[in-house]
Amino acid sequence: MSVDLLSVIRKVIAPLNARVSAMVSRAVISIVDDSKKMQTLQIQALAGETLGDVERIQNFGFSSVPKNGAEALVVFVSGNRDHGVVVAVDDRLYRVKDLGEGQSVMYDAAGNKFLLSNDGNALLQASVKAMVSAPEVELGSATAKEKILNGETFQTTFNQHVHLAFGVPTTVVTVPSPPTDLSLAVKAAKLMS
Repeated sequence: MSVDLLSVIRKVIAPLNARVSAMVSRAVISIVDDSKKMQTLQIQALAGETLGDVERIQNFGFSSVPKNGAEALVVFVSGNRDHGVVVAVDDRLYRVKDLGEGQSVMYDAAGNKFLLSNDGNALLQASVKAMVSAPEVELGSATAKEKILNGETFQTTFNQHVHLAFGVPTTVVTVPSPPTDLSLAVKAAKLMS
């Protein structure tokens, strides 16, 4: 009799067991649509299971477009395979490795990265060029070890600098840096002020 009762219990909980088993899945990303209010993905989940328009929830203040082939973790609300939500994405090919405890890094597939170190330092590494676009940029502070010379300040300093030759100061440069040496950005800023 106990055998019959056990088989009845298994039969009753089988649908629940199937739903629980289907709640979380690994997947591979095949298509990304970043044009909507919530990014959607086409993913390959279980063997042969292709799911489209699966929403991807990202952390506020950070957004990325993963490359095809990146891996995802998908949660299916109530075990319903028609209602999946991607909650995490990673890519083994590009992930920055060997970080120290407490460190964070933001990175992309081109090799650019912004590392926040656990010793108070931050490193911006660009594979081609780093650009800052802002109405005002402040570098350093009153306690900074070295001041940054920019634009006309650098030009004035360069034109007035001298060297020591055998302990004797030389004269200022004989060929001063003309205003044409200034960058286009510095010239444009001067015209606007």
